[in-house]
Amino acid sequence: HRDLHSFPTRRSSDLQEYISGWANISDNATYNGTGTSVLTITNPGVGMNGYKYRVVISGTCTPAATSDGNATLTVYPNFVVGSITGTQSICYNGTPTQLTGTAPTGGNTPYSYQWESSTDNVTFTPIATATGINYQPGALTTTTYYRQVQSSASGCGSLTTNTVTVTVYPNFVVGSITGTQSIC
Repeated sequence: HRDLHSFPTRRSSDLQEYISGWANISDNATYNGTGTSVLTITNPGVGMNGYKYRVVISGTCTPAATSDGNATLTVYPNFVVGSITGTQSICYNGTPTQLTGTAPTGGNTPYSYQWESSTDNVTFTPIATATGINYQPGALTTTTYYRQVQSSASGCGSLTTNTVTVTVYPNFVVGSITGTQSIC
């Protein structure tokens, strides 16, 4: 039984990237930690999508150990929020027409959607059942503002769309007439 920790070792690790062939990489504005077990890639461009990485460990023992090169960088395009339409005016206790969303672009699919509403255009609350690209509100008795939170998969983020307003006219109350008159 030998205690592997008692042997003096000299080892180094090189991280390599594959573009048209394997090449060593070094710390720079894009790469950090190239001589460690954790490589940090900062602000990779979409052009780096598909780059492959491997580790080569060398030292007193030969041959050097090389990972399989199956670490692949995936860079998604910038996530850009879509928009919603449906600003309108309705009668008191009327039902607005469907609010329509336009899907975002970039990021990673599938996208998810969460509609929110507000009566003051400041504090918005998620609508529990409104998770589709479009939303059909029910009957309204007060002016209501709507927006949509659009999210991208793989941690690409969430963004909030523009706001649309459904203006509700005041309740129409039937007036009365008074004053019975006789006319000659």
